[in-house]
Amino acid sequence: MKKPYTELDYIGLYAKRLHEDSGAYFRQHKRFLDSQYQSSREFFHQMFGEGEEFKKNARKYLKDRGIT
Repeated sequence: MKKPYTELDYIGLYAKRLHEDSGAYFRQHKRFLDSQYQSSREFFHQMFGEGEEFKKNARKYLKDRGIT
C-alpha cells in the first residue's frame, strides 16, 4: 500500500481497516461508551438522588454555583 499523503488518503485507510476489522472496533467502542454512561449515571444518582428528588437537588446544586 502506498504511503498516505492527504487527509482523504488517511480516511480511506481508516475505512479499509475498519472494514477488515469486522466491527470489532465498534463493539469495543460501544462497550467503552456504555461503561462511561453507566459510571456517570451512578455518580450523579449518588450525588443527587433519583426521580423528582434528582431534579430538585440538581437544580439547587447548579443554582448554588451560579450556573442557572
